[in-house]
Amino acid sequence: MALSQQSSQQQAADPVYRKLHRAFFALCILLAPLILSLWFGLCPEYGNPACPVGTHATLVAFRTANPLLLQLFFVFTFISAYVYPLSYIGLGLLQVLGYVLVFVGSIPAALATLKRGDEPSKA
Repeated sequence: MALSQQSSQQQAADPVYRKLHRAFFALCILLAPLILSLWFGLCPEYGNPACPVGTHATLVAFRTANPLLLQLFFVFTFISAYVYPLSYIGLGLLQVLGYVLVFVGSIPAALATLKRGDEPSKA
């Protein structure tokens, strides 16, 4: 009971910038794959998975592309350059949290496997 009261008090005491920080990284983690898939889908070389390659065919494809789709492609290129690296930072923070939780969970598991006679000796 005291633990739940303490966590609710801590949650209420979190400053606004921490909440915005968490929401920002969560949004980056969710939007990065979506933005990259839109970037690949809007590339003027439709059907080329290595788009844009930089050959003569690429220049022809960019010249003949629909101007609206080309503009969207450039917008998603600009956005993905910033959102994708930030999503890696957010995923890294989640990974560190996972490591901490695994470490904390392994200590009681190790102690539970010890038998009364198997305790380490103080030599």
